[in-house]
Amino acid sequence: MRTVFSKNAPILRFNAMANITDADEQEGMMHLFEGAIMALRNPGGHSFPTGPDSHALQYIELISLLAERTDEATRGP
Repeated sequence: MRTVFSKNAPILRFNAMANITDADEQEGMMHLFEGAIMALRNPGGHSFPTGPDSHALQYIELISLLAERTDEATRGP
């Protein structure tokens, strides 16, 4: 996640990377992806997140948003 979405020469870009705001968005998205992987990955090797059923839907919505943003991203230079 850090390599692909890095604000320094990203492989996938979420914007034109033309200014500080673009770089901040890129870095923020990188952290969202990294956080989702760290929090939700590999439930067989780690404990699966627990809580109310509504959390499952919220996790799916988060993953759906990240997937949609990835589809919209462009290859870096």
